[in-house]
Amino acid sequence: MPMTIVDRTAAFCREHQLLAAGETVVVAVSGGADSVCLLDVLRRLASALNLKLHVAHLNHQLRGDAAAADADFVRDLARRWQLPVTIGQADVAQLARQQKKSVEDAARAARYDFLRQVARKIHAEKIAVGHNADDQSETVLLHFLRGAGLDGLRGMLPRTPQPDGGAPLIRPLLEIPRVEIEAYCRAQNLPFRTDATNRDENFTRNRVRHSLLPLLETFNPNIRAALRRTAALMQADFPLVERETDRAWQFVVTTESPQAVIFNRDDWQSLPAGVQARVLRRAVAQLLGGAADVEYRHIMAALSFLKEKDTGAEMHLPHGLTLRVAYAGFTLATAGYRPPLPDMPLLTAETAVPLAVPGETPLPGGWSVRAVLLDAATVSAEMLRRARPWQAFFDADCVGQPSLRPRRPGDTFAPFGLDGRRQRLKKFMIDRKIPTPLRAKIPLLVSA
Repeated sequence: MPMTIVDRTAAFCREHQLLAAGETVVVAVSGGADSVCLLDVLRRLASALNLKLHVAHLNHQLRGDAAAADADFVRDLARRWQLPVTIGQADVAQLARQQKKSVEDAARAARYDFLRQVARKIHAEKIAVGHNADDQSETVLLHFLRGAGLDGLRGMLPRTPQPDGGAPLIRPLLEIPRVEIEAYCRAQNLPFRTDATNRDENFTRNRVRHSLLPLLETFNPNIRAALRRTAALMQADFPLVERETDRAWQFVVTTESPQAVIFNRDDWQSLPAGVQARVLRRAVAQLLGGAADVEYRHIMAALSFLKEKDTGAEMHLPHGLTLRVAYAGFTLATAGYRPPLPDMPLLTAETAVPLAVPGETPLPGGWSVRAVLLDAATVSAEMLRRARPWQAFFDADCVGQPSLRPRRPGDTFAPFGLDGRRQRLKKFMIDRKIPTPLRAKIPLLVSA
């Protein structure tokens, strides 16, 4: 005897650990067959698991009286079944204009934000939504059409964590086809509403549902199942890819903060391009709280940039992100990020700092310069060879009264080993691979 939808849903929830005894669950109910079926199935499972259900409905204010009637229908259904209910509303058309999104995307964002608010308010552990097997097939196909990678081809997950750590989304009906859901509603005499916009092919998903999938079924009658199988295969492979991404992240990331991720360039170049793409996308998601608006083309352009460009090059990505190439690495940073300066005696002004000779001269950052006059007879060749990194010997008569200042345009000096020939300070700093932000801050000992 075939399992009922209730039994199959219960088994699916056990397999993916979607529900636990005693939990409070927000159930998103639009009034359509999927959500009414979901609510009825969860009602039947509630007693065995001691679940507390709370109905939530958002009026998107897109269909006038019909939308208001949907809200009334959900409210009446919840009261008939003696369940608490929260009805909200949002001007989705206005949100779409303000956020420069499609109506579909704005409605989805508003709906999930509403559900999260309800879950927080009642301290719910889960948010259940009515996505079914056909929704999964459509989602995978939509992601394929947009050129998605592994993440997108996984489709919708049985359980999706929330970015803020709140109640996760669960999809108990994800393996139940729409035709079976509608048959269940008829068999159980469950009333439901039909949204006329579900036939409007101005919406991309509706065109996929009503035009593209029927066409593909003429090539493969089992295309919907094949798409779901693709999602299942991608979900099975995903943990392996994530482990490799974790390993690569530990290998190439030297510093991470809410404003920037800094990479070792040599280690980065040893990674396969596919791993580079995943690591870079993870960095984007970490800095933005999600990577949805940074597309494949942006990531590929960034990889080409990092492969071809030299020190000092910059590339701008969406949402104010910037890639900056340095000598030993590169940085992906948010707008306004300034790299921390190293613990060095750096000058922050153009004003020269006269040195006390002999004496001690304080510098910014707690550093100081100590000048000592020595009798030439006490200075041996061995002392000069053993000079410490922060120590130097000068002929006091030649130097005269020295001072410290940052560099200026046209500065030159005569380094040891060039037989007195002068070199531009700018070229010297570049050859020594001194980072650009430091070059104008390093104190130079100068004299007349």
